[in-house]
Amino acid sequence: MSAFDDRMRGLTARLLSRFGGDATLSAASRAYDPLTGSVIASETITMSRATLSTRTLVSQDGRLTTQTIATLQDEPKIGDGLKIGATRYTVASVEVVAPSGDAPVLYRAVLKR
Repeated sequence: MSAFDDRMRGLTARLLSRFGGDATLSAASRAYDPLTGSVIASETITMSRATLSTRTLVSQDGRLTTQTIATLQDEPKIGDGLKIGATRYTVASVEVVAPSGDAPVLYRAVLKR
């Protein structure tokens, strides 16, 4: 990771700390236990800070689509849950923001309810 990446990660952390809201990122997983023959479910909870925004996309046929975007520093995965305030979202896709191309400094998650 370069010095530029370090500065950008620090800047994004400060901005999310100041302007972001509390967010809870939850990832469900399942593991098969061959000894018992059962499937064990677990959930990983990560407390984070995030900002919410919307963007409007125009398709080739002229239809408008509005997406809800969460910007956060912790890496979400597709299918993870993200709770901001009283609203719970599911991560539909993830965009990585890496200015130098080496290390991500933040993530944009496209959300659905």
